[in-house]
Amino acid sequence: MHREARVSRLLLTLISCVHVPREAPQLSLGLAGRIQAVKVAHLQSVRLYMLAKRADVDRFVQQDWLRSLRRQRSKRLRCSASFSRLAERIPN
Repeated sequence: MHREARVSRLLLTLISCVHVPREAPQLSLGLAGRIQAVKVAHLQSVRLYMLAKRADVDRFVQQDWLRSLRRQRSKRLRCSASFSRLAERIPN
């Protein structure tokens, strides 16, 4: 019994030592505002990054990939035309 009383007194003493400054709510609001500003800035930078990557992909498709595709198609068409001419020469 005495032990329980001592433990409860010790706990009450420790709890009563806790002090929350009066400025805590203001500091909390200020910190929340800063966190929100960082979040907004992060989302904006992600949007800008994705826009830049999309522009890079569009440029690649227009400048490099479409040229390569046209070359491949023209080669296939030339091969197909050559094959058709050879096939016409072969008697049935």
